[in-house]
Amino acid sequence: MRIVNPKISTRADWEKSWGGGFYTKDSSAGNQACQDRANYINKTLEHLGVTPQVLADVGCGNGMFAQALLEYYPNTRMIMIDWSTTALNIAKERLSGFIERCIFIQQDTSKLEAPIDADVFLSMGVIEHYDDPLAQLDILVRQMPDHAYLVLMTPNSRSMVVASRWILQLRKKWTLGLQREYGVDYLEDISTKAGLKVLHKEALLRRKIPEDGLLGKLCNYTDHIVAKFVPRWGWYSFVFCQKL
Repeated sequence: MRIVNPKISTRADWEKSWGGGFYTKDSSAGNQACQDRANYINKTLEHLGVTPQVLADVGCGNGMFAQALLEYYPNTRMIMIDWSTTALNIAKERLSGFIERCIFIQQDTSKLEAPIDADVFLSMGVIEHYDDPLAQLDILVRQMPDHAYLVLMTPNSRSMVVASRWILQLRKKWTLGLQREYGVDYLEDISTKAGLKVLHKEALLRRKIPEDGLLGKLCNYTDHIVAKFVPRWGWYSFVFCQKL
């Protein structure tokens, strides 16, 4: 698949992905997976003593995370940023009950040029689609206010998600363009280099979802077994950081 400078999955890739399959508005598998991660984020932020006033979801996709967070934080406002028109249109429909608390911005997240007035930032499944994840993280951190928090998540290199992607690519069923998986320690390293203080890091397993196909079930089952013996093994890598 052709990757354009700065070596990112193309906009066409994302318009196609957000328009069908796992990412549709009514996908129960997608809803459950995002709800699980949102619950984990809420609990970890509470543990860190953080209650968001304004959340910026940079690479917000179709609003699944935002919906769960807006329900959990009744006084929090959201800034939703994504370059996919399809994703933002789905997000607006999904969040129609919270529309007065949301701002929607169509923007290539690799070209953020103005400060973003928020106290907590989310980058969920974004930087792994860039050839240089540290450069992409630097772009985001430059627009964050001092002392703001960042929740950074990517697929974990210490999981079967890697094998799952390879198989889908070989079968020509992969639609997300460029993707690399990163471990928790790598995310900690680039966060520190970007001027962030890492407050918490963890690998998170993915629960079994009824809509999973044979490949998803096999990978997920294997992950749960291996995680009992291998540290920081899990489907997702998370770090929670603060800008110094």
